Amino acid sequence: MFGLIVPGLREMPRDAGRLKLPQYELLRAVVRMKQLPSDAEDRAKKLRSRLYDERPGKRTPALDLSPNAGPLWATVWRSGVWAWHNGIARQLFVLRTNRRMTGSRAWFSDWTKRHTGDRATSGFFSEAQKLAPGGSWAEDAEQVLMRALLADLDAAVKRRLFSPWRARRTRFVILVGPVQGEAETAQQRVADFVRLYRAAVKDLSTKATVLVALVSTAQRDALSVPKADGFAAAKRVLRESAGRQGGNTAEVALDIPDPAQAADRSVEEYLRTKPKIQPKQTIGLVPALMLRLTALLTLLALLAGAAWWAGAPLPVIGKGAPCPDGQFPGSVGHDCVGLSDGGSYFAGMSESFEPLFDAIHETNREVEKLAATGTPVRTVVHFEPYTSRSRHPGAVQGSTLTELRGLALAHRQIWADVAHSDQVVALRVVLANAGPEFVDGVRVAERIVESAREEQIVGVVGLGQSRTSTFRAMEVLDEHAIPMVGTTATADDMTLVSSRYYQLAPSNDRQARAAVSLLRDEPIVERGDGEDPVRARAAVVVRDENDVYSANLAERFAHHFREETGGEVEMLDYRPGYGIHAEVPSDEPAPAQGFARIADATCAYLLNEEPDSVLFWAGREGDLMGFLSQYSRIPACGSRITVLGGDAVANALNATHPVRQYPGLTLYYLAHAVPGQEQLSPLAEAFVHQYEEAYDPDEVSVRLDAGMAALGRDGLYVLREAAHQALSRLGESNFDHTNALTMLADGNVSLQGVTGVLEFEAEGLRIPRDKPVYILRARVDRPEVVLRCGRFATSEVYEVWGREGHPCPRDE
Repeated sequence: MFGLIVPGLREMPRDAGRLKLPQYELLRAVVRMKQLPSDAEDRAKKLRSRLYDERPGKRTPALDLSPNAGPLWATVWRSGVWAWHNGIARQLFVLRTNRRMTGSRAWFSDWTKRHTGDRATSGFFSEAQKLAPGGSWAEDAEQVLMRALLADLDAAVKRRLFSPWRARRTRFVILVGPVQGEAETAQQRVADFVRLYRAAVKDLSTKATVLVALVSTAQRDALSVPKADGFAAAKRVLRESAGRQGGNTAEVALDIPDPAQAADRSVEEYLRTKPKIQPKQTIGLVPALMLRLTALLTLLALLAGAAWWAGAPLPVIGKGAPCPDGQFPGSVGHDCVGLSDGGSYFAGMSESFEPLFDAIHETNREVEKLAATGTPVRTVVHFEPYTSRSRHPGAVQGSTLTELRGLALAHRQIWADVAHSDQVVALRVVLANAGPEFVDGVRVAERIVESAREEQIVGVVGLGQSRTSTFRAMEVLDEHAIPMVGTTATADDMTLVSSRYYQLAPSNDRQARAAVSLLRDEPIVERGDGEDPVRARAAVVVRDENDVYSANLAERFAHHFREETGGEVEMLDYRPGYGIHAEVPSDEPAPAQGFARIADATCAYLLNEEPDSVLFWAGREGDLMGFLSQYSRIPACGSRITVLGGDAVANALNATHPVRQYPGLTLYYLAHAVPGQEQLSPLAEAFVHQYEEAYDPDEVSVRLDAGMAALGRDGLYVLREAAHQALSRLGESNFDHTNALTMLADGNVSLQGVTGVLEFEAEGLRIPRDKPVYILRARVDRPEVVLRCGRFATSEVYEVWGREGHPCPRDE
């Protein structure tokens, strides 16, 4: 339940700041902490150590303290840093945590006293170890998580002097309904959650939340919640309930209104006159922030004046900390781009990347130990955008993050394989930040070329965006014969830019043929009003003609749709906001540039031209959500629409559920792989198991269903196989990237991947022939596979799809 609720709570309204849940995150880490010792004292010590080492957004640096690690002053400095992180900072973490969780007014202290018979608390870690798996209080984990969450939410609405965002917060509404599973079990889980919530609110006397739960009549009676007939009666019952129970909880049950009955006019009037809950703060966010900043600057000016009067030296304000070695300032904002072995982060990068950087850095250190024993070691560069144009602190390049997760697992597995065999090459991974939308790709590619000999680079993996800026970076790598393995990019021009580029994802042309096969052979267009779906007679294609990926996918789809169905294609062009995706400036206005105008044009076509039309979305994933928001506001079309999207749409499902948000939407989308949905090879099964063990279970299935993690894994293994073949055939360890390129070009690289058979033919396709492609239908719970085609394994080749055996598109 918490895994479903907390992500929604984090989506704060505009100007309300970022929600922090320190107590919930701490105890969530505790209840998930596996492999602790059995002795209570040892468990507490181990828990304390791991909570410090694994605290989110933080990292303890690995420092070389040997006498030969540099000049004396540097060794002294590193020793001081080591002492801070492993001594002072660790003790401060312990003191701060104990004060927060077991202080005189801490709820956790009261809760533990009830469990121990009013015995004095012996410290947070000593008590918390009982909540970890295998502890005596492990069954009470949900009680503790509920109290921690409510305590954090209560703190989140309290005002602070220099936080105008907090002043705009009112209440948090928690919506709970039956989750996926058997109906009776799902209802019981909701009822149990209500009981936990009720007990926690009573204990904490918190007033920061409102719980709205959908329960059955039997569960309502079991919970003894007073029933009211209508909203006016509910208001009266809530007031009486609040007064009777001391203001801690006020409860009422309402039957779901019958849509056929007339609406309650008193409710309509209330919502008309009070459409929103007004924030506590009466002045705007900007004036409130300016008042606080003025007060702060005045205080700083007084302090600076006093220091100047006393003769103390004042610091000089510069341009900020310089970028680490191997990196340089990017063209956007204050980002750092360039190279990293995982030991240093990229400025402007989301904190979500940091655990992966740490893991890759640690594996690289293990690989260096193998190199010291004579094991051949080569370097692979992961070349992607690690920073975003968005200045939001949580902004993440979604596909890059997921792809890196798969690559990090593969990196660790390759090291483990080499550690037990001297017949393969160990790989070191270097991370290359190309900047948002590959804006600094050329400069970073030049840095890769400069480092190729010293770092013994055998290839580059990634290049996951079909953009002109990506093409220019590829040209730099091509000029120096560095092999490239593309992961998620699909534009047909990718393979034309460089003969040294090899692609894992199916091309836009192959995906367009699969999409047309679905529309030609299956009725998917929903008419509504209980009618059966029909085949698409026409298609409205939405594209950004200045985006290479979008324009190419739209062109290939339109070509095949006209050719194979004879249907009409209506092409609509749009421009994304802030020039995020546009590649080439254009002064000519498009037929429809904004989402509202695109929505109006689509609705008009469905009403006046051909109602049995499908919308083919060839744009980027975030833009689709903007379009749907505008389309749902047009009364004439009633929000009903059937959408078939390109592979980029899978990324949107990582962060939102459009079919849940827009009931009239029928959404199909293309995907490269869905290992979280089905595994058609033993290797895919093993990868899913490894991924689920390594990452957050709350988002594992969503990320796996997008397929990027599997492509990241396969990309690294392709270059590993090329390096291994080069070593085996040359019989020596001094091979370089040109030898690895030769193995790819001569057709010597063939292996089973998670995403299918990865076989590159000599003088042939530089995309595996008949690379698997999926079409899925988005559902409220999990997507449904409606089409699968391609070579998933040697013994798993799908040449037809659907119950009637429709032919799959084949590569010539």
